[in-house]
Amino acid sequence: MSSWYWSRFMLDSLLIISDQCKGSVNDLSLFHCRRQYVMYTISTSFFLSGITPEKAVDWWLAMENDTYTSWHPAHREWQWHCAGEGAVECGDRVAFHETIGKFDIKVKARLAELDPSGYIRFDIMGAPSAFSFKYDSEGNGTRVTYTAEFGFRSLPGRILDPLIKKLYPPDEYGRAITEHVKEEHRLITGQ
Repeated sequence: MSSWYWSRFMLDSLLIISDQCKGSVNDLSLFHCRRQYVMYTISTSFFLSGITPEKAVDWWLAMENDTYTSWHPAHREWQWHCAGEGAVECGDRVAFHETIGKFDIKVKARLAELDPSGYIRFDIMGAPSAFSFKYDSEGNGTRVTYTAEFGFRSLPGRILDPLIKKLYPPDEYGRAITEHVKEEHRLITGQ
């Protein structure tokens, strides 16, 4: 990928830093500030009927570009970069692109954790950031919990926070991404 692609990704990753751990809005919450580490978390939880946690994880692992781009109108590209042949496993990488409202998101990530019974986590490459999906069986369906965590060492955070906050309002981005996650999961089951 080009350096522009990576630079754009880094800017998009930084956009969700908030003003130094103040307050929360709707589904957004902030971890406690630590002396040299700021962590911003976007999280949402919702129920899907008619799907098991295992089926939800399988959906991600079997993802191909055609599936991804037809799944949701915001999706542009998905490509697994697997180390071996066969099934996707921890350590494999993915590149994806989606446009959510005014946010053009291009990500390179590594599949960091995988529990086929209901958990998948991706670490964003080159940034102290990750996102995960936890699927818990509940009644006749599944409770989905999406979490995205973004953290930056204190000096870059202090320098970039004011700029990023102006370019990408954290509350607006957080609401856009959590609504998108809900929409795309409902499309899996036709809800």
